[in-house]
Amino acid sequence: MAFNTGNPVEPNGSTDPRDLSDNAAILDKFVTSNDLTWLDRLGRVRKTLRGIAQQAADGQAASGWESTFVQYAAGASIQRPTQLIERNGELYRVALQSLLPLALSGNWTTDAPKLVAVGNSPLRQEMADLDDISKGASMLGRSFQWIRNLAKLKTLAGRYEGDIIQLGSKTTMGDRFASPFEWRASSTATPTDIDVVQVGGVATGRWHRVVQRLLLGAGSGIQTDIGSTAVAEVLRMQAMFKAEKIRRAAGVQPWITLGPADPTLVGVTTDPRTTQTPMTITSQASASALAASGTGTATDPYIIRNKNVTFASGSPGLTLNDPAATYYIRFYNVRFTGTSNGSAAINAAAFGTPVTFERCGFAGGSGTADEVAIQLTAITLYFYGCEWSGISGQIFVGAGTTAKRAYLTDCRVIGTAKSSPTIGVFWAAGPGEFDVDILRCAFTSSHFHWHVGNGWTIDYNSVQNTIISGCNVGIGDLNYLKPGGNILSQLPNMIRHSYFKNVRFTFTAGVTQTACYGNGADNCKFENCSFEGSAVDRRLFEWRRTSDVTMLRCYFQKSIGNNTAGNEVCEFWESAGVTIQECWTNGAPEDCYEIVTSYGRNRLIDNVADNVAGQCVDIFGVGSFDVEVDGVYGDCGDAAVLITDVDYVQVSNVFVKQTGTTALGSVVLERRNAAPGVSPKGCSITGLLSLPEVCSQGAPFAVDTRYAAVAGGIGSNFATWWENGELKTYGAATPARLTLR
Repeated sequence: MAFNTGNPVEPNGSTDPRDLSDNAAILDKFVTSNDLTWLDRLGRVRKTLRGIAQQAADGQAASGWESTFVQYAAGASIQRPTQLIERNGELYRVALQSLLPLALSGNWTTDAPKLVAVGNSPLRQEMADLDDISKGASMLGRSFQWIRNLAKLKTLAGRYEGDIIQLGSKTTMGDRFASPFEWRASSTATPTDIDVVQVGGVATGRWHRVVQRLLLGAGSGIQTDIGSTAVAEVLRMQAMFKAEKIRRAAGVQPWITLGPADPTLVGVTTDPRTTQTPMTITSQASASALAASGTGTATDPYIIRNKNVTFASGSPGLTLNDPAATYYIRFYNVRFTGTSNGSAAINAAAFGTPVTFERCGFAGGSGTADEVAIQLTAITLYFYGCEWSGISGQIFVGAGTTAKRAYLTDCRVIGTAKSSPTIGVFWAAGPGEFDVDILRCAFTSSHFHWHVGNGWTIDYNSVQNTIISGCNVGIGDLNYLKPGGNILSQLPNMIRHSYFKNVRFTFTAGVTQTACYGNGADNCKFENCSFEGSAVDRRLFEWRRTSDVTMLRCYFQKSIGNNTAGNEVCEFWESAGVTIQECWTNGAPEDCYEIVTSYGRNRLIDNVADNVAGQCVDIFGVGSFDVEVDGVYGDCGDAAVLITDVDYVQVSNVFVKQTGTTALGSVVLERRNAAPGVSPKGCSITGLLSLPEVCSQGAPFAVDTRYAAVAGGIGSNFATWWENGELKTYGAATPARLTLR
């Protein structure tokens, strides 16, 4: 029986025997009862031990906690996001709720991308922290740390004497302040926030910038440990990642469609075509008579469609000759065929308005005659989804000095042309100009050049997403050279004002020419293009007497050839204003990037050359001058950079593994044909060269006069490099004619 006296608890609890009797019964109920709640002696509801346990279980259930794990095995099923999977002592959960329900296959390679480990998630988050400098790399002993800016560095003391960090910037990324710093625990040097940094609240101990003693002058108290193993490894890793970035960006990207967007929409359709005698359009009346529809306006042109036309010697399939035309014509699903000697499928003499061809075909005899597809003088032509096959002569033949224009979209040229130096896609019988735009086209006919001419100029305004395969010469001509002398004032230029992007140049086995050969080019750019193949004793890419040509993020691969002259990969002769930047060569049987006779303003910036038998960069030619080489990565069998008889060359940042046994050094100044003591002169080799453990023979820098025709040394040059932990120098730091004004 409960007394329920209602006596108050405060201040020291009730001592009434009746309350003590009630408390004993209540305590028994709290501990042993199956009820979830009970009433204390003041009538208030309290939870029993069983009630507390039930509340905890309910809380776990509400939070999604499950006490039993799903064992990883084939056929195991995950129904809820709260279920955990156990595999080899590690717990995983389903990565995305959209994957539920998930049936496990038992194949870890298949299942792993769908799961995420949860056992060490907090540790992962701490190690991935980008802002808290007490986390990340600092959690690992003897690790290299990266600090975002100077403000954060001033809050972090070194972990031990000689601790090395990499400072990303002074205030913002890209402000050119990035450099390694070393912790000197006993240093009390005056902080400058440039070479010496003090940590807030730390009286003894400073961060010292790691720089070359050469830059600091005599008596400097700052050590120069850039040649130490630790810092060398930091710099080597930076170079390694930069080279990999260049490799990934170079060449034709995998998501780019090369050739027609839809090859099934190229060439004539399956619609019935009627036989048509050769057509001549010299007036609006003659165009209207041939049209199936249209009124001749720009928005409603005359449509001439579904016809088969035969051309023969002296009898073109179509003649367009109305210079004053104000009406518009569109040809659709028209096929021109023939086997003639010297005649053209179309004679486009002159026309006042642009003429369009869509889903048309031009077919020749595949080498049995000398067919010409289109001969044009003064006209603008548009082609969409057209096909040229078996045309053994030229595709476009220009005549006259009036400008000619051709726009090709989703077209292709196939078949076998005659092996002749006058066979080409674009060709001129005499002086003249041609403007060309090409988008998503494919040129795979063997034995033809893109451009052959005498005094002819062509502007490839834009060539994009196109493949040029199996050609004797992709772009250019083996037979034409501008006259010698000052190339910057020589006219006419053969190829000018041209832009190639996402164009792939390949070759057909047995064709003994280059993938791309050009002469007299000016103001041209190749971006994200690839050049692959070529033949023995033929260079892969060779342009001569050019000015202001840029190769940006291009890819080169030459698998055929010997380690002898003539098998170079990318070579420019007698050129000025050439820029080769962020390109990648993967396979070169001889030298890789080569400049012969530089006329100034030639630059090779951040290029990768892998699997090179000869040199990565080769520069030579008596009288050559002004070449900048900044950033060379990869591997080669000879010198990384060879400078022969060339003046005023700047070289820096060479990180190349040398695999051969012949080079005297990574960067070599060589005299062969220049007069003794003259060239090379005024060259400056600075920055980090390949370190001794990377250079398999010789040293990072060397001078070579073994092959000089006349005994004697070279001109005045300067070089600095690290070797065996010591800073080495060669020559004076002020070469001749390099006075700052």
